[in-house]
Amino acid sequence: MSLNTLRLIANAIYPVKRIDRSAISEELLIEATELAKRNKVLLAFYDGLINAGVTIPEYTIKMVEKETLRKKVFEDALVEIAEEAGLKGIEFMIIKSIKPFPYVGDDIDCLLPDRKSFASFIDMLKSLGYRSIGGGPPEETLVKYIKGMNVYMDVHRSLSASYIPYVSVMRVWRRRERCKLDGFEVFIPSVADDILIIAGHSLLKEFRMNLAEFYHVLLSSQRVDWRQLTYLAQTEMMDYALNIFIIIAHQIYQLLYDNECSYFNLERDNISLKVAYKFIKNSFKGEMRMPYHYPLFLPAIAYFNKLKTAITSGRREALNLLVSFIKAPFTSKEGLNILWKYISRKIA
Repeated sequence: MSLNTLRLIANAIYPVKRIDRSAISEELLIEATELAKRNKVLLAFYDGLINAGVTIPEYTIKMVEKETLRKKVFEDALVEIAEEAGLKGIEFMIIKSIKPFPYVGDDIDCLLPDRKSFASFIDMLKSLGYRSIGGGPPEETLVKYIKGMNVYMDVHRSLSASYIPYVSVMRVWRRRERCKLDGFEVFIPSVADDILIIAGHSLLKEFRMNLAEFYHVLLSSQRVDWRQLTYLAQTEMMDYALNIFIIIAHQIYQLLYDNECSYFNLERDNISLKVAYKFIKNSFKGEMRMPYHYPLFLPAIAYFNKLKTAITSGRREALNLLVSFIKAPFTSKEGLNILWKYISRKIA
């Protein structure tokens, strides 16, 4: 993957520099198409190419047609679910699945704040033809075969990596906002919570950032109240994790656009963040890959900073968080097992 490929995708999705059409070969466009698909930004990339007047190769058009069909199937499924939930009086929240650019993910993520509504929602999905295929402690995954493809529903009652919550589901629920979906009303997180959820999912659960998450936060950061976001991050003990995420997003922006990003509010005073910033900056001098995989010590430090904050500030949830840390490595979540092994080696 060349930097030219990444920069072509970047300037199609979020134009900072005019695309030089004469410098774009069909081979470059095909490589960019495959990379955009892996990073879940193919539809946004295609729209950008059309707006720039770029001649689209047949390979890209066929890929986009498939992705457009998948997007329509997912949207229709979500509308059906919203309609049925409205009839049954079940309130739910869409998380991570609605972005400020054309997007279709691997699944649809829904959040329900308590056990009763969670169970009712699962039963409703089953009545609509979805079947459960399992899940982790705070979530269940269901699937339905629709028009030749599998539509996956990830239903959450916690915003967590295994047993370890990265933000409080009840606080996010209280700050929820309304969103119209083909005439049906669903809930979505506030802009600030949306950024925290993406940062937590990326850094603390998946250990990687793809272009969809990067552009989600880049575009959302232009609408967020940074003072409110900082306050919420501190409340959720996510300030360190958020800053790590933003530092990396800033470095990706510099790499893609060869200049500073004025939309990211970077923390410069924290000594440990300065060390992380220096390490991250040096790591970007090598070959760039997207999705970007975090050096594993960064999620580890973010986790332990969350636990340390809970203990030193006397938070009521400190004991529960400590117990969750002890339980987490014994779950089936591969990422947490990797993290725990990494930490164990460092402690030994």
